[in-house]
Amino acid sequence: MCIRSVLFFARSSQPRLDGTRAALERQGQRHRRYGHQPSVGCVAWRWRVEDGQRLVSARSVIYTFNGGAAWARAAFTVAGRARAPAPTSIFADEAGVLYVGTQDGGAYVCTDTVHLCDGSGGSGKWTPWGLNAASGPDASPRMITAIAESNPPSAPRTFWMATSQGLYRKLPGASAWTKAIGNPGYVYNEVAVDPSCRSRIYTGVGYLDPISRSRGGIEFSANNGASWTTLTSGFDLHAVPITQIVVAPGAPARVMASTYGRGSWEYNWGPALPPCAP
Repeated sequence: MCIRSVLFFARSSQPRLDGTRAALERQGQRHRRYGHQPSVGCVAWRWRVEDGQRLVSARSVIYTFNGGAAWARAAFTVAGRARAPAPTSIFADEAGVLYVGTQDGGAYVCTDTVHLCDGSGGSGKWTPWGLNAASGPDASPRMITAIAESNPPSAPRTFWMATSQGLYRKLPGASAWTKAIGNPGYVYNEVAVDPSCRSRIYTGVGYLDPISRSRGGIEFSANNGASWTTLTSGFDLHAVPITQIVVAPGAPARVMASTYGRGSWEYNWGPALPPCAP
């Protein structure tokens, strides 16, 4: 099965902003479409420009720490399993700890920032991190599509996982993951935390053939997932699968989204941006 593609706004091949923009106005808020967004290969990645890039593909973590001049591969293996589940998403926190979501296997963590748990002598091991059970409330979803955090370590932080069965949350100090939002049959393709306000959360509904086919759209929480509202109801974007959401650095009223087949869009809260909840 083809691993989900993730289109990251900050990468060097970001979509060109062409002149084709259709504005939709409602109560001072705006959705605006940017140009066509081409698809990319069957990989998933996240990066922070200041400390390197990492992607997962073919049961490996592929990484560079010199701007792409050279790349290396670290095998993704799970103790006790002859064949590791296929990685489908990756997140690296500010300390270099890696979190990988998989297909039919839950999420795993690697705290070895030197060898990246590559199986070499002295390397660490990938260990279960969440939703790894065969059944019950911690059962593995068919696919984990995105992972995010609310704060850098060592501050208290909420973790988020978007999956084919809904959006999951783990609160600071908690050991269990709980479903924060999710409708049966809906894939949650993306989760993004506003870097200027860690209680403002965005999640994108998507399309994951052949696992699930549903409408798209973006859901928003102003209180760290306690309640949710839609940003896209009444707009064409509500029917379009979302592949990625980015809150503009330094301009949290601007929210960008890429889609399957309908280009890239911007939502502008303007002065209606909800205040940051504690």
